Amino acid sequence: MAIFCGSQACDDRPSSSRGDAAAAPIASLARIAGFDAGEVEPTVDPTSSAGDLKADIDAFISVDACVAARAHVDPLVGDALEAIGYDTLFQDTCRVLGAAKSRDPRLCDKIAVSAMRIHCRAVVAQIAGDANACPWLLPDKTALGRDPMCLAIALRDVRMCSAASDALSRATCAAIVHAGGVAGCSSLGSHADQARCAREAERWRAAVEHSSAGTSPPEEPAVGKLVVEGAGGTAPIESDSALDVTRGVVLLEKPDGIRLVLGSIQDGSDFLASSLHSGPTFAAQIDVSGRGEARIDQAELLLPGHPSLRAPIAHSTLKAKVEKCERTRGGEVKLSIDGVLGDASASWRVHAAATTFVRDIVNAAALYPPSPSGDFGADRGMR
Repeated sequence: MAIFCGSQACDDRPSSSRGDAAAAPIASLARIAGFDAGEVEPTVDPTSSAGDLKADIDAFISVDACVAARAHVDPLVGDALEAIGYDTLFQDTCRVLGAAKSRDPRLCDKIAVSAMRIHCRAVVAQIAGDANACPWLLPDKTALGRDPMCLAIALRDVRMCSAASDALSRATCAAIVHAGGVAGCSSLGSHADQARCAREAERWRAAVEHSSAGTSPPEEPAVGKLVVEGAGGTAPIESDSALDVTRGVVLLEKPDGIRLVLGSIQDGSDFLASSLHSGPTFAAQIDVSGRGEARIDQAELLLPGHPSLRAPIAHSTLKAKVEKCERTRGGEVKLSIDGVLGDASASWRVHAAATTFVRDIVNAAALYPPSPSGDFGADRGMR
């Protein structure tokens, strides 16, 4: 269902500030320089065989039978497992298969190590195609949404892979979801990453059926543009990379409306000037009431060589207009923000426009879980 928020409105998505710049693969640089790429790549263990995840899941009978069949390792590897103290590695690995076969994420709770528990829940969600079962990106910050790679695989939607946090995850996600996506593994910057990506694609090949969304070519990518003009006729600063929209937005459902975050609002000092070598960035948090009335709750403008400007501390006339906001994962979001942001030392006219997608939807119950004492309801109000 699409919502049209009127002349002023919404958008939100906590986004990562780790957008990695495209870099030439080490192998390409090696060919130009005339040396072996292996000489400059970090030394890592050989990639394990891919096997067939679907066959492993189908063959699962019990944790004990799985452990008995697989717990035969080289003594040297046994020494390493003893050294790191992971006494239940084989049991936990087999529990992942059991949880995936039963499609019951609660079986993951028996796993001792938190990273393996999270992995287990992701595997269950991806196998079952249940995006709501994907683990949170950060368990204590549900407003950031669920793990993007898990969402993309669970939804069988290759477009969503662009929300993953790094190049390896994005390529691996596309290789798993998209019928021809494995070709993207070869573009990664190291032989180790290429091999890992190809292994995951092969291992998941039979476990994830490619839907029409997964086999069709990706649609037009998310785009954002920022134009900033200073007072006194200062030449405008234009940037296509200042709005972090490629990873989509997280839509937060609240009792009184919705919230979206465009870009990434940073934590830090307001009076320290940004580096002259950094690019401009802009972010805004927008609340939209149930009646469609929009209010920019927070905004942040960072310009090279200038202290950050943050509303509501700084003077702001910024207003948002949302042309489209589809309340479904993968749904389209179109918005623009215009106005002046400034303080006693400088004022800047800002125009930001973005076309992106809804990466995840987080409901009020997840944002405001009941307190352990039971004294507060889902909206954190007294009962």
